[in-house]
Amino acid sequence: MDANHLSLGSVWYSIDLPGYREHIEDCATYSPFPYAFLPEVPTEQFQGNFEWLIEAHPPYHDTNLAISQGETDITQGALPLPAQVAVIEEKASELGLRLPPAWVQFLKSAELFCRIRSVTCCYFELGESFIPFPVEQTGENGYLMLFLSDSQSCILWYLYINPAGEHCIISSNRRLYPGIFEDEQTEKENLGEDWDEEWDAIHFHFCASSFEEFIYRFWVENEIWFKVQPPRRFAPHREDPLLAAQQAYAEHYLSPVQYQGKLRRQIRQMITQTPMSPWQLVAQLDFMMLDSVGYGRGSDDILLINSTSRQVYDGLTGNQLAEVRHDDTDDSWFDPVTLSATGIGPLQDQAIAMSGTDTDIQRGEFRHYTEDGFVLWKISPTWPDYRILLSPPNASLQENLEQFIQVAQCYDAAVCGFSPTGQSFVVVNTKKLLIFSRPPQR
Repeated sequence: MDANHLSLGSVWYSIDLPGYREHIEDCATYSPFPYAFLPEVPTEQFQGNFEWLIEAHPPYHDTNLAISQGETDITQGALPLPAQVAVIEEKASELGLRLPPAWVQFLKSAELFCRIRSVTCCYFELGESFIPFPVEQTGENGYLMLFLSDSQSCILWYLYINPAGEHCIISSNRRLYPGIFEDEQTEKENLGEDWDEEWDAIHFHFCASSFEEFIYRFWVENEIWFKVQPPRRFAPHREDPLLAAQQAYAEHYLSPVQYQGKLRRQIRQMITQTPMSPWQLVAQLDFMMLDSVGYGRGSDDILLINSTSRQVYDGLTGNQLAEVRHDDTDDSWFDPVTLSATGIGPLQDQAIAMSGTDTDIQRGEFRHYTEDGFVLWKISPTWPDYRILLSPPNASLQENLEQFIQVAQCYDAAVCGFSPTGQSFVVVNTKKLLIFSRPPQR
């Protein structure tokens, strides 16, 4: 059931996520976070068996919600939780209601609910009976069943279910009892103009479209809080790092500046490695002073200009194909207007657009991507530290940095790019030329 089904506001009352999401007001236990701006959750994993939770970690034996089983003084019922669910199933049947299978399975299984922790000492507590929800609130004859309570009843969470078997989760700041809505209406009529409108605010908010969505969001947010907080007296043990799903959820709340800072830190920690298949380093050439390089039109042949000569290299093998030393009396081979140089050897008489480390020779003619999706990135996490990264097809810098390979690191100006064929690429700085290639595509 989605938020539009009910005539209720959509709000997620929850804890803060330290370093990621702060409370709206200072010194709050819960804040009303707009439902529409919450991180996405993996609904494709919500199959009713909670496998995502089972795979996340084993059951906890402290600071969990199992306290409502009837085994501690905090329980609100004499029966263990699974037995309470069985009673609720009978009452639902009497009303012709079909409880969500995920709700029943979860609350009957200590193997599942013992995997949930609560920062605010929430506990599972089932209501004694279904509470009819006023038609004017929902537009239909639905019922509420309490299943989760804050330790001080600041917020309570109810299963809402209608005769068609559709359900969602609703939060409230009021503990309901049978006849509460009728009592409130009678009180309002008796007081007339003396009725305080604030007394009328039995607040209800849509907070999840399904029980499994609610459990996922409740689980992930509480896990994030426990893991990012330093050890406390009541929880002195060392927490495991955030799982990938928890990290992605938390980072939804990072500002662009915070996210960029995190990304820079991750890139600074990268080391130069062999590129992913099918790419390989075929040549690493050192020079006293390297000015610029350029690819021949439609080829992998590379024209290189250094302080003493023009040279041509095969971009697929790294082999040198030609060299002509500079004549100090003739520089007609270079056009300072178009920043192009006349080729030699297999590039004879071609005007080659040049790119180089000299700020006056920065045409940027190199391609930074191939037709099949490989991309070259030049990133400076801290100037003048330049990192050259190669990413595979369909990889995102924001989402898949672990798939990126650092192929070079330079501490001076650097240029990089693919050949026109996409079969080779170069990385150039003032003293070094790196040539990478891959076997021809069939």
